[in-house]
Amino acid sequence: MLQVLFVLAVLVVAGCGDQQARPDAPGGGGGKGDAPIDAPVDAGALSADAGDPNLLSMQGVYGDFTHHTLPSDAIPYTVNYELWADGATKRRWLILPPGSAPIDNSDQERWIFPEGARVVKEFTRDGLLVETRIVERLGGTPPTYSLRTYVWRADGLDADLTVDGATDVRGTAHDAPTGAQCDACHQGEVGKVLGFSAVQLPAATLTMLSSTNKLSVPIPAGTTFGPTGATASVAALGYLHGNCGHCHNPRGIAGAFINMTLRLDAASTAADQEPGYLTTVNANVQFNGAGATKRIDPMNPANSAVLKRMNLRGSNQMPLIATEIVDATGVTTVTTWINSL
Repeated sequence: MLQVLFVLAVLVVAGCGDQQARPDAPGGGGGKGDAPIDAPVDAGALSADAGDPNLLSMQGVYGDFTHHTLPSDAIPYTVNYELWADGATKRRWLILPPGSAPIDNSDQERWIFPEGARVVKEFTRDGLLVETRIVERLGGTPPTYSLRTYVWRADGLDADLTVDGATDVRGTAHDAPTGAQCDACHQGEVGKVLGFSAVQLPAATLTMLSSTNKLSVPIPAGTTFGPTGATASVAALGYLHGNCGHCHNPRGIAGAFINMTLRLDAASTAADQEPGYLTTVNANVQFNGAGATKRIDPMNPANSAVLKRMNLRGSNQMPLIATEIVDATGVTTVTTWINSL
């Protein structure tokens, strides 16, 4: 098993937009509760050129830090299936060291980054930068990783490393997660990065990565990954993959005690043959159904536990952490699917 060194942890896989400057830049335009952590916290787990680990401005993940532009070697990207973050918008990019080995995509469902690679995600809430997260592949055999979160200061001039999380960042309703919460989501991913994979990346991004020799296994242009079939089924299974699949899979934190897999296969599989379909539709509730007896009850949203728990916030909510607001769009997506079955 890979050892993970958590300076702080978090990378929720979601995001949108590749714009180069943020609205609150000078001159320019979450969740509460803890989960178990099984990896040591190591505040020194940074690469040699990371600078002061306590300041985001010293991490070299921006080009012009004052205006929050991306470095020239950044690879901005979006994802196919967003992780809900209570309405925050996100920008994400990958930085590969010069001359690095390609990304190991020999397993299209679980990609492994080369040493020195950094994946960055930036959160904006109410027009204000609130949080920037970095996942960095370090050295060693087996490899180690640094996952850390920087919370932006009230004046927006810099961001500070946090291991304890933060609430209502910059006067918004955005909460930065703790290291324990991060581990709960990331521990099941062998490469520790969520959302950068064959299923999650748009076709144009896959083609670009392949044509520029950044993948160990070339992907022919036009290749598709993930479910095929009815639009309602594909959309709902994709939503569950992006919001639930990192925990609900055999390697995830929920996989040890719940026999429900919500992670999509990379192979182009008919929607009704996906694990997310086979382990939910007409499947009996295993533990807490919030009053429902089926995980997904065709044509019966009221008796579908997955949907009922998506509609809750509190001890029975799903996702369990990092959200305080129900995702109305996600609820509609899953409801539409249930009513189409």
